[in-house]
Amino acid sequence: MKMKSLKNRLMSFVIFTVLSMILIEAFTLLISKKTEITYSAMIKKMLLVNEISNDIDSSIFYFDKYIDTKALSDFNQYEANYKNAKDKIMLLKDNTNEESEYILRDLENTLDSYKGRGDSSINKYKRLNKDEEFYKEFVETKNIGSYCKVYIDRLNSSFLNYNSQLYSDIVKSNSVIYGSMITFIVMIISFCIIYSVSFSRKLTKPLDSLVQNSKQVSKGNFKSLSAVETDIYEIDVLAEGFKSMVSAINILIESIKRKAEVERQLKNQQMENLQIENLLKHTQIKMLQSQINPHFLFNTLNSIVQISIVEGASETEKLIKSISELLRYNLRNIDRYVSLQEEIDVVKNYVFIQETRFEDRVKFKIEVQGNIEDIKVPSMTIQPLVENAFIHGVEPREDGGEIFIKIERLRDVCIILIQDNGCGIDEETLRKINSTTDEAKHTGHATGIGVGNVVKRLQLLYEDSHIFHIESELNEGTKVFLKIPIKGDLVNYDKSINCG
Repeated sequence: MKMKSLKNRLMSFVIFTVLSMILIEAFTLLISKKTEITYSAMIKKMLLVNEISNDIDSSIFYFDKYIDTKALSDFNQYEANYKNAKDKIMLLKDNTNEESEYILRDLENTLDSYKGRGDSSINKYKRLNKDEEFYKEFVETKNIGSYCKVYIDRLNSSFLNYNSQLYSDIVKSNSVIYGSMITFIVMIISFCIIYSVSFSRKLTKPLDSLVQNSKQVSKGNFKSLSAVETDIYEIDVLAEGFKSMVSAINILIESIKRKAEVERQLKNQQMENLQIENLLKHTQIKMLQSQINPHFLFNTLNSIVQISIVEGASETEKLIKSISELLRYNLRNIDRYVSLQEEIDVVKNYVFIQETRFEDRVKFKIEVQGNIEDIKVPSMTIQPLVENAFIHGVEPREDGGEIFIKIERLRDVCIILIQDNGCGIDEETLRKINSTTDEAKHTGHATGIGVGNVVKRLQLLYEDSHIFHIESELNEGTKVFLKIPIKGDLVNYDKSINCG
């Protein structure tokens, strides 16, 4: 089967559609222009006839006036109006129908007779003044001038009939042309619909097969996959790539299963030689630090999408940067010491994310007293507590709330306070948290590390069961206290790193 590029098909379809539209538009403009020119010529002829009539009337008027006044200016106007009428008759003769041409010829001859008689009358008037012979010529001139008006009326009637017939022919011609254009447009639209439906089927059918195959793979079925048939090059490449990927994943899973079985057998053999107490202790620290819950990522990325639609790119950039810093910190420093200042920086990134998501519903305040650069703590100590205050204290409230973080350095210890004005905790739950740090109900979205995780790590690392304390009343908010030794014994944490 010969493969055709999706890009080439789309480009060909678009080019065909655009060219068809351009052709229709150009043809429509051409017809409109032609009709406009015809109408313009019709109107121009009628205007010329009207101007000829006016020029003849003016010539007769100045002829009469000259006889009365003998003013040279009146004689010049008589001559000029005659010449104008003559020139315009010549213009009409160049572009007219046969009937009108005969009338124009008669009008021209009559106008020449009028001029001849008029000039003769003027000459006799100059020689003989107003005698009987002059009056005879004068009356003849006026009569011939009135004949010109008769020919003008006949010419108007002829042009009206001609224009009426011409208009009827144009209407019929345009009707045929427009009918053909409508047929052509319907054919193009039909072609576009048929092509679109056919192309959509060719495009969606193999994609549906790929979707079904991906669902089968997600269920762990790597064998019963349907074949993807297509003549589109890009989809064929995608299908082949998916097929190769599934095959590679299947091989990898089988390899992992074999390795897992070997590792399980080795682990069973080594279990008797390990010190169970230290193994459980170190394993607990590693597992608690390695938890991560992707639910927070999905919520945050959804906020990024919403912000990118509503706001500009700069706000989105800040949000993405904060998320990246939080994730980078969590992955890079999960089994290391960090300074309290670094912990505060991470909290600030988390605060910016939540303030972006919830805007004015939540407010954060951070206060640091004393130098905390040299105070080392396990990574992800403060942020989970702040997140716990937000999730269980402030977020359930419709009007939101405030979270206050305070770090105060004393001589031998550093006191960390996380306080919120949220929902608070009832006495029974508070007792359980202070005694067992019930982790199941207090797990953060951002890192998966909850209150119990933090407390257990600190208690294991500092070997101090009183390092954590919480105070709360229902609907009155919550205070969480951490007492971090500035020069604590952190050997357990080093061992946990080495044993990992």
